[in-house]
Amino acid sequence: MYKIIKENIVGIKCDHCDWSDMSFEWIDINATIKEYLNKPCPKCGHSLLTKSDAYNVLKISNAVNKINKFLNKILPNFVLKWLETKPSDCVDIKMNGTGTIKMEAIKK
Repeated sequence: MYKIIKENIVGIKCDHCDWSDMSFEWIDINATIKEYLNKPCPKCGHSLLTKSDAYNVLKISNAVNKINKFLNKILPNFVLKWLETKPSDCVDIKMNGTGTIKMEAIKK
């Protein structure tokens, strides 16, 4: 399956203080959620990843997968391959622990 839309989830940050660790990518989303869910921040002790934020990450990931499956069904392979290799804009999705998701377009 061609991945026309790619998720790139990077790092984790505390919503209550300025601590963050942006040194890793969420390659396996479920494993990362399991590792960080309700884990205390090393600086202030608040939860690094709340159930609400974990749920939102899973919703976004599932939506990306569904869109990719749909595109693979309706578009010919040569179009998909072209779209996958063509540079495009990105959308930065930020979550702050309040349930609000901020999306911002980023030009490449």
